Amino acid sequence: MSLTALANGTYTISSLVGSDIFYLQFRDSAPGSRLRGRPYSGDDSQHWEIRTSELPNQYTILNALYRVHVTYPQAPPAEGEFPTLESGSAPQKWFIFSSQNGYTISDNANRTSVWNIAGGAIVDHANIILYDYHEFAENELWNIVPRGSNTTSEGPATVTVFKPLTRLAPRTSTSSALQSPSPPTDTASNETEISGALAVRGWGFTMVLSVVISILYTAMGPIVV
Repeated sequence: MSLTALANGTYTISSLVGSDIFYLQFRDSAPGSRLRGRPYSGDDSQHWEIRTSELPNQYTILNALYRVHVTYPQAPPAEGEFPTLESGSAPQKWFIFSSQNGYTISDNANRTSVWNIAGGAIVDHANIILYDYHEFAENELWNIVPRGSNTTSEGPATVTVFKPLTRLAPRTSTSSALQSPSPPTDTASNETEISGALAVRGWGFTMVLSVVISILYTAMGPIVV
């Protein structure tokens, strides 16, 4: 059974991946502020006024706090890169399609490209991009829930559980703006700690051996060879 089409109202939009830890918001009210994901805060910056437009499944999406719309980037992306969504004063029309597992949001009625997470993972502050549509890819599906229907000041009171889906990681750009970086393990620091621990153990063994020799020398006297 598919989810119902959206009526005019105020909603939260969160990723199906992780559900309660990746809610969409803008950084601030400045034009060109990028759309990104953050843990649930209950703030109006994570609330969206969704309004129907002229065509079926067509909507505008306005941030309830900053009063700016989700739009295309002001500057076109570089060759081989994907558009990163951002804020704008003029309404942008989006197509929102419902399915059994969640909603997809597209810039066209044929759903050839949809909202997706840069890098394919719910890294904090990850940007939202337009990416080629792939049916059943989990990271292009969204929970769109009326404000107050399942959230509290501490976060979601209930979590909708969907059947497991195949996750398709979007192709990442060489531009750091479109990537979702994960810090590498600090191996240099680990190696320093291990070396230090071994040095301390070696020093301790030397001290114990010196004490034993001293005791034997006192008890037996000097050993003459």
